[in-house]
Amino acid sequence: MAKYKRAEEADEDLSYAEEMQQQQQVAEEGPPPADAEEASFKKRYGDLRRHSQQLMQQKDQELAEVKRQLDAAAKGQIKSLNQMRKWMIGLKSIPRLLKSLIRLLVRELTKLLKRVRKGWKV
Repeated sequence: MAKYKRAEEADEDLSYAEEMQQQQQVAEEGPPPADAEEASFKKRYGDLRRHSQQLMQQKDQELAEVKRQLDAAAKGQIKSLNQMRKWMIGLKSIPRLLKSLIRLLVRELTKLLKRVRKGWKV
């Protein structure tokens, strides 16, 4: 008579894929919680982690949108004199208005400088 006897395994007639899936489910669920407090802690922690991940995804999306807007705004800037000339040709009335404003400012500044120069005569 044998001193030790091997325990018989229950044969569930599961295929290899089904058995692996069952083991993965057990591994994902983890060991069963010891008490109700631990179970509620794990649930709360999971909810908080999921919420923080959602917030991070939202912030990443907002940041990407702001970067796209910044890139679009930077592409429209005038960076050289040639670009400015092309812009002035495309917009006929605005450059004329700017030129007239600049001429007016130059006239006013020259008048002011003449008055200051007269006051400083030595």
